[in-house]
Amino acid sequence: MPLAPPPDPAAFAATMNAAFPWAREVNEAYANALVGSPFAALPPRILVGGAGSGKTSWARAAFEAAGLPSTLYSAAGVADGGTFSGTSRQWSSWRLGVSLQALLRAQAASAGIIIDEIEKGTHDRRHGRLDETLLAFLERASTARRIFDPALECEVDLSGVSYILTANDLAGLSRPLLDRAPPIAWPMPRREDLPLVAGRILADLRRERGLAEAWLPDLDGQELDLLSDRWRGGSLRPLRRLVEAVVAGREAFARSLPN
Repeated sequence: MPLAPPPDPAAFAATMNAAFPWAREVNEAYANALVGSPFAALPPRILVGGAGSGKTSWARAAFEAAGLPSTLYSAAGVADGGTFSGTSRQWSSWRLGVSLQALLRAQAASAGIIIDEIEKGTHDRRHGRLDETLLAFLERASTARRIFDPALECEVDLSGVSYILTANDLAGLSRPLLDRAPPIAWPMPRREDLPLVAGRILADLRRERGLAEAWLPDLDGQELDLLSDRWRGGSLRPLRRLVEAVVAGREAFARSLPN
C-alpha cells in the first residue's frame, strides 16, 4: 500500500500557527521534524497540559495538515494492552490491532493514531499495560517494521503509522514510554486567542447541528466582548459553554420576535 507523500514543513507550520497561535513552539517543533522526511510522518510525542486546552483538537489538525487520516483511541479505562495490539486468533472474538485497522481503512501504509489521555490507562500488568504495549509500535526504524499481529499470526510493517499521545500529567507512565515519546509541554489558550477559538467552537456547533453559516452566523463584536468579560484564557470547555449560551440567547430572542 502507498505511503502518504511528505508535506511541506513551512506550509504545515503556517497552517498550524494560524489555527493554534498559542502553541507556536509545538507547531514549529513538529514542522522541523518533517524536514527531509521521505513520507508523511510525525514523531511520537506526549502533549502534556491542562484539561480542556485543545491537545486532542491539535493532534487531529496536525495529522490533517500532514495529509494523514487519523484515529482517536481513548486510553481512559483501557484494562489491557491487547485492546490496542489486537486479539489472538485462538479466540472467537479475534480482531486486528488498532494501527493495522487504521491502515486498512485508509488503504494506505501511513496513518495517524491519537492515544488520548494515556496516563488514565490501567497500571496493572496482569493483562498488559497500554503504555508498555505501545513501545514496539513507537520504534519506527526497528520493531514497528516487524510487528507480530496476533490476529493474522504473521508480521506486519507498521512503520508508516504516526502516534501523538496526550496527557494531563505524567504520573505512573513507564520510563521506556517517556524515552520513546518525549513529553512536550502544551500551553493553555490565551485571552487574546478568544476570537479564533470561539470561532472554531461556533464552527463545531454548525457541523454538529447541520446548519449553514447563514443560520448560525459568526459572533459579532458585542458577543465577543461579552465572552471576553467571562473567559480570560485556559480551558476551552467553559468557553464552549459560554458560546452555547450566546447561541441559546440568540434563539430565545428570535422566538420572542413577532412572526
